[in-house]
Amino acid sequence: MKSKEISNNIVFSKEDTKVIKGVAIVLMLMHHLWIIPDRIAGGELNYLLSVFGESSLSFFGWFGNICVSLFFFLGGYGIYVQSTKKDFNLIKNIKKLFISYWKVFLIFIPIAFIFFSNQVPYTVSDYSYARYNVFTWTEVLQNFFTISYSLNGEWWFLSSYLVAIISFPIIKMIIDKFNYKSNILIVIFVLLFGTYIFPALGNISTLGNLNTSFIYYNFLCKSFPWMACFWLGAVFAKDNLIIGFYNKIKNAIHLNLFVDVLAILSIIFLRQKVIGAELDILYTPVLVVLFMDLLNRLKIVRNIFAEFGNRSTNMYLIHSFYCYYFALFAKITTYFKWGISCLLVLIIMTYVSAVLLDYFWNGIEKLFKKVFVK
Repeated sequence: MKSKEISNNIVFSKEDTKVIKGVAIVLMLMHHLWIIPDRIAGGELNYLLSVFGESSLSFFGWFGNICVSLFFFLGGYGIYVQSTKKDFNLIKNIKKLFISYWKVFLIFIPIAFIFFSNQVPYTVSDYSYARYNVFTWTEVLQNFFTISYSLNGEWWFLSSYLVAIISFPIIKMIIDKFNYKSNILIVIFVLLFGTYIFPALGNISTLGNLNTSFIYYNFLCKSFPWMACFWLGAVFAKDNLIIGFYNKIKNAIHLNLFVDVLAILSIIFLRQKVIGAELDILYTPVLVVLFMDLLNRLKIVRNIFAEFGNRSTNMYLIHSFYCYYFALFAKITTYFKWGISCLLVLIIMTYVSAVLLDYFWNGIEKLFKKVFVK
C-alpha cells in the first residue's frame, strides 16, 4: 500500500483497534514466556543472538510488558468513543468485563483443580506447578470477584482495569472541560502523582501503612501508571489526535516499511536501555501509529493480528495456563526449546482455545434461549 493511500484513508477505526490489540497480546505472550526461565518447563530457552550483553529473549521479552500500556491506551480510546455515541453505562461496562472473565474462570479453574492439583515439579520455581495444590472456597470466591488473583498471577490486570472503568465518568468530565494540550499536562500530573505521591503516603505509619492494604495498593498505587495511559487514550479519542499525530510523524520522517521497523526498534532501545518504562505515555501513541502504518503495508499480517485482537481478551485470560500452570501444556509450549518456535506454539494453542471457548459459550447461550426463552 502506498504511503499516500494510507495518509488519505487513515482513521483509527474499530478494526485498527483490533490490529493493535493483536500486537499487544503477542507482546504479552512474548513477555511471559521469555523473561522468567524459572517459571517455564525446561528452564531457559535457546536463542541465536545477544543484544547489548543480554539474551535477545530477555531484551525483547522485557519490552513486551508495554502491552499493558497499549491495552490501557486502547481501552481509554474505545470507551471515550463509545461514550460519544451513547451515554456511558458504567454498570454495563463492568458487567462486560466480569462476564468475559467468568467465561474463562468457570472453565479453566475447575480444570486446574481437577487435573492439575498434584503435579510433579517441572520448573525451578513452585510458582507454576504448585498453584492448585490446595483448594479452598474462600480463595476461589476471592479470585472469582477479583479481590485476589492467587489462582492466576497474570490476572492482576483486571483489578487495575476495573479501576480505570470506574474512574471513566470523572475522567471524561475533566477531559471535556479542556483542550488537548491542557489534558496532556493533566495526564502527566496524574502519572507523577499516582506514581510517587500515593506510594509515599502509603508508607506513612500514622496513616496505617496503607501500602499493606490490598485495595489501596492494587486499586490506587499499582493502577496509576496504567491509568495515565488509559486517560491519554481518552484524550486522543476526544480530539481525534491519532490522525494528526500520524501526519506529524509522517512529515518528520518519511514513513515506509524500513523506517517503521527502524523507528520501532529505536523505541525499544530507548525504553530498555536509556529512559525506561516511565515514559510509556509517550511511547504508546507513537507505537500505535508506527504499528498501524507498518501493518497497513503488510495486509496478510495485518489480518492475522486483527484476528488475534478480536480474541485478545480470551487469549490474555487463557495463555498463562499453557505458559506456566498446566504441566502437559507447559511442556508442549517449550518442547522445541527455541524462543521463537515456543512463542508460536503458545500463540497457536492460546488462539485455538480462545476460539473454542467462544464457540462453547455461544452454544450454551443458543441452547439456553431455545429451552427457556419462548
